[in-house]
Amino acid sequence: MKTNGGIDSESLDEMERITVMKVGRDLDCLVCEKVFDNKTFGSVKPYSTDISAALLVVEELNNSDFVMRRLVVDNGRFWRATIKKVCVTVRSAPEAICKAALLFRLEGEKIAKGSDSRGFRGF
Repeated sequence: MKTNGGIDSESLDEMERITVMKVGRDLDCLVCEKVFDNKTFGSVKPYSTDISAALLVVEELNNSDFVMRRLVVDNGRFWRATIKKVCVTVRSAPEAICKAALLFRLEGEKIAKGSDSRGFRGF
């Protein structure tokens, strides 16, 4: 089943699940699974809360299209992580990095399966 923009409903559910996840152990374990292919499973690091651990995620992706920006909007401060077409804006840099990396990997899985992924932008 396709939804608006050519994104199938299963992928949309996974995207929504990632974007609403709270920082912490569950998000860190998902990063371990999807970004590091469980290579670090015995010692899951606090990727979503510690910037030094989050930078390991960036290193693992080895993607020159990664951009990190700090934004000040109204009275709030946000961090935006962008990897190719995937863009995530949240309150902390580690969380932005983790969610962008997960959505980027999900995007890659869809492309490998032959799904149309035009125009997806994260949150």
